[in-house]
Amino acid sequence: MRAQRFSFAAPDAMSVQLVGDFTHWQQNPINMLKDPDGVWRISVELKPGRITTGFWWTASGATIPSAPCTSPILTAARTQSGR
Repeated sequence: MRAQRFSFAAPDAMSVQLVGDFTHWQQNPINMLKDPDGVWRISVELKPGRITTGFWWTASGATIPSAPCTSPILTAARTQSGR
């Protein structure tokens, strides 16, 4: 398992949730925490491999989904540069 950090800039949002294949999408969303700068952040332990994620945020009483994104979770021995 490896800690993977997620962030989502939504300063006007009242709440933001991380969703993805590892949360079974809406079944187990993860509530994110808002920083003073308006960026929502969370760190989640995930197995290395490829994941698909998205965000759900609430603003002005409406829940808005983001477009899904697929990204790799790297192993401890490998970085984005491949070193």
